[in-house]
Amino acid sequence: MTGDNAVYTPPMHSLGFDEVDNGVGDLDAAESEFIEALLSEMAVRAPQPATSYLLRDEDIGGRLVASVQLAWVPFGARFDGSTVHCDELHCQLYCLPEEPTELALEASGSPNELGRLAAAWFDTLLRRPVVRHEWVNRGQVYADRTFFSDSGRILTGMVNSNGIPLKRWFRQGLGPADRVVQVRGEHA
Repeated sequence: MTGDNAVYTPPMHSLGFDEVDNGVGDLDAAESEFIEALLSEMAVRAPQPATSYLLRDEDIGGRLVASVQLAWVPFGARFDGSTVHCDELHCQLYCLPEEPTELALEASGSPNELGRLAAAWFDTLLRRPVVRHEWVNRGQVYADRTFFSDSGRILTGMVNSNGIPLKRWFRQGLGPADRVVQVRGEHA
């Protein structure tokens, strides 16, 4: 990603927030302590692998944001030295929503405490079961919906109007999914 928010994308197999690159720059002492605590706690918890990012949100003064991507949706922990805000992030700008979602966590404390809290938040998120419902026509997926199966909260969805079987669409909308794919965790 280019522009105001510099992003580093480590490999899918690890939460590599410790690999700082692509404009994130040097970490100050508080940021280093936060990231060290986050990584240490995540190593103990060992959640399922996910793509992770470390970036600075230039729109809010260059604050450090640790992010993981879950089913193409970024979730992150924004750290400002004494406070951490964890929530779903905008998919392109990597900023927090104007109104916190039901997943949000806000806490104040030492960088070490906040790193551990952020790790616990990421761990809970990454352990939630995720499923994708797919609707198929002539062997091709024409619509899908990915969501947390324990709550039904939709993460992503897609409809390709070129593949929709029009009679089915007009009669029943999408109707029941043709296929259910377990993306992460066990089905709730």
